[in-house]
Amino acid sequence: MGKTLLAVLILFSGAILLSGCTGGNFGGINEQRGSTYLPDECFPDGCSVSGVAVLPHAEVTLESESGKTWNTSTDCQGEWFISGLPAGAYLVQISRDRVALRQVIILPGHEPKQADAFTTCQVLIYTYVEELYPGTFLLEDVSGIENIPLELIEKVENALRDCRDPFADPEVLASVANLVEHTF
Repeated sequence: MGKTLLAVLILFSGAILLSGCTGGNFGGINEQRGSTYLPDECFPDGCSVSGVAVLPHAEVTLESESGKTWNTSTDCQGEWFISGLPAGAYLVQISRDRVALRQVIILPGHEPKQADAFTTCQVLIYTYVEELYPGTFLLEDVSGIENIPLELIEKVENALRDCRDPFADPEVLASVANLVEHTF
């Protein structure tokens, strides 16, 4: 009896030690951190972040390819954290009032990247392509959209600078439509 109890305790202790060493990431459950960047200050209630404008106290929604969602919010520095995510690709929407940023992350292995005008352009293009040609792109392919015209990035930055949602801005949407219709 004593040897059996000792063996169980050793195995249990080993399991605890192992989970501590690996971060307890059994079964593909992941943690993710993210941050935001705006070209201008829209919200005066953000903390000082070395003179960088952020999206503070915003709602963050992560949606998997299957449509399941997870929610969190940004802190005063525009940063967010969420745990318990299974491996896969996620569309991330960060929004407050009329301002929204978007990006795609892939877990595991996604290095935290700021949601900004560029990542928002990637998702704008993905969204428009999906409307025209459903199933053309997988969510995990969005980060591969690299050669975005500077003019489109500037239009998204202007919308954000004016504290507007690029996904509702007629000028941005017309540019995305023109790009996609002449590229795909």
